[in-house]
Amino acid sequence: MTTIPVILAADNNYAPYMSVLMYSILKNAKSNPFFDFFLLMPGNFKEEYKQKIETDCQFYENKKLNFVIMNSFSDIKMRIPHITQQTYYRLKAAEILPEKYDKCIYLDVDTIVNCDLAELFNIDLTDNYVAGVKAPGYHFPADGNKNYCEKTGLPDINQYINAGVLLLNLKLIRENNLTPVLCEEVKNNYISQDQDVINKVFYNKIKHLPFYYNAMTNRVFEPDEKLLKIFNTEEIDITRKSPYIIHYAGKIKPWHNKSEIFADFWWKYAKESCFYNLIYKKYLIFRLKELNKFIYNQQQEQNHIVTTLCSLIKIKTKIKAKETKQEIRYLYRNET
Repeated sequence: MTTIPVILAADNNYAPYMSVLMYSILKNAKSNPFFDFFLLMPGNFKEEYKQKIETDCQFYENKKLNFVIMNSFSDIKMRIPHITQQTYYRLKAAEILPEKYDKCIYLDVDTIVNCDLAELFNIDLTDNYVAGVKAPGYHFPADGNKNYCEKTGLPDINQYINAGVLLLNLKLIRENNLTPVLCEEVKNNYISQDQDVINKVFYNKIKHLPFYYNAMTNRVFEPDEKLLKIFNTEEIDITRKSPYIIHYAGKIKPWHNKSEIFADFWWKYAKESCFYNLIYKKYLIFRLKELNKFIYNQQQEQNHIVTTLCSLIKIKTKIKAKETKQEIRYLYRNET
């Protein structure tokens, strides 16, 4: 039986979504591999959430859950508002996982798995540190995104991958003692945070995976002429019709808005989670806040229109009064 170590990271806010992801992984494991989950979390992670995660996975015997408390990166200032410090935990993968594991899969918890992860895990990394899918937006600029490369110190953007789905070569990372290097690079506070760190440190040792292994919802339906510069037609077609791994990479997630791209995939798994009531409650609260924001903006717009109209009426009244005075003076002069 194949054993697949999988790293996930979340705080209390993202705990329900991590559990939904795990459920999707287990449900789609057709080859019945054994999953050794390493769940990285801060010290204040709730015990009740751990129990719920265990409950979501209870009907699958082919797994082990390791709850790993992390004390690193808590003082890092985040540059992207909707991303938390937990994003940096993946940088310590080679240090956290047992030496017996030569490689592992890392997934952001805003993903959902529709395939057997054994397929991804069995991809040969050869002498590469990591395998991932190219991050389309970084590759779009016609000048090779030179400005971004200058800011991050990257030789070029050609190899740049999204860090939400990774196959990591733990053995090679350990052999070259790169964990301290990765952690040191964090101090540079790059624009795309840990993603820039990974692309910079692993540069020239990056294997590229097909688009459908990281179907970034904010990029899947970009115009073909843009995507075809990065992926082939078959990759794009599979990604749009039956993505292997969906990555809700935008700021708005499916648990915020059911109309988001591929949201129906996510909700299909969420409805079977014991976190569902909490997820739906959060969803309703978010939608209510959005509605209140919309109403407020509408009121502000109406107030602006009323204020503008009043100003125009006032100006017109002044002009009319001035014209009336001029007419009176004219008539007075002619009468006298």
